[in-house]
Amino acid sequence: MTQISLMFPMKGIFSFFPPARIVSILVFVFFLSGSLHAGDMYKWTDEKGNVHLTDNPAELPEQFRENVERKKIPTPNQNRIQIESRYGSLTKEIDQKEYRIPLIQRGYNYLVEVKINNRVTAHLVVDTGASLNAVSEEVAKKLGYVDYSKIPKYPFRTAGGIIWDPLVTLDVMNIGGAFVENVEASILSKIIGVDGLLGMSFLQEFDFKLDVVNGVLILAPYPDSAEGTYGNRPQRWWVQKYSYYVSNIRNFENLKRQIEKGGESYYQTSEIDHYQNVSRILKYYRSSLDRLNRLASSVAVPINWRKRP
Repeated sequence: MTQISLMFPMKGIFSFFPPARIVSILVFVFFLSGSLHAGDMYKWTDEKGNVHLTDNPAELPEQFRENVERKKIPTPNQNRIQIESRYGSLTKEIDQKEYRIPLIQRGYNYLVEVKINNRVTAHLVVDTGASLNAVSEEVAKKLGYVDYSKIPKYPFRTAGGIIWDPLVTLDVMNIGGAFVENVEASILSKIIGVDGLLGMSFLQEFDFKLDVVNGVLILAPYPDSAEGTYGNRPQRWWVQKYSYYVSNIRNFENLKRQIEKGGESYYQTSEIDHYQNVSRILKYYRSSLDRLNRLASSVAVPINWRKRP
């Protein structure tokens, strides 16, 4: 059976992250219930803070069984498969602007092939609960990220403590012909067995559907809404995007003031210059907000959809 070890940041590091899914930072949601049995995905954290996933209960170490978390895995509806097969010829033809990307199944995970910056091919786990895309250090090295000293490092909390992983902007991601530019991503220092995660910083650009029955990720344009679309994006896209950047700017401005006053004990133990690092994070998000403002102005997005720090 497949086992993949990943590092996932846990919600609540600074208790300021907004509740919307778009700003959940690389979090898989697991449901606790029942006894162990095959057909589910299990998660546990070892003494080093590494988070492990497996679909085989026999692979769970004895010392971690009491604290294991179980995620129910949806299984295909056989009746639906038969119906779709029987009446497939009557379904609506796919729009030319719609992309259907083959899914690569590994255990109960689904991966897609991604071309990053027009030169590096990677296979990323589709994670609709992750707000950011993420790449492994190996993929990052191929992209030219070797020296992290001047890159902002975002704080993620794990069972083993806080991990500061680099925050970068990928120039372009291409999945089956669907392009997105300036994609926010993290370089994960504790990811094992996969090239990274495909999160909402890419997926939110589309009206997407993960179709596990037919084994495809569907990326389609947003449909027209009552409020209208601007730049092919509806109101909720603009509002969420602005809220995400503005919330990060406000929260890290507060953290910077706390550091200046000597607050937050974990800032005293890391080798990172936290004051300089938070300044870099603020520069990153202010630049992202400026880019969003330019885009909004170019397509005449209503002012009341935009949020200011």
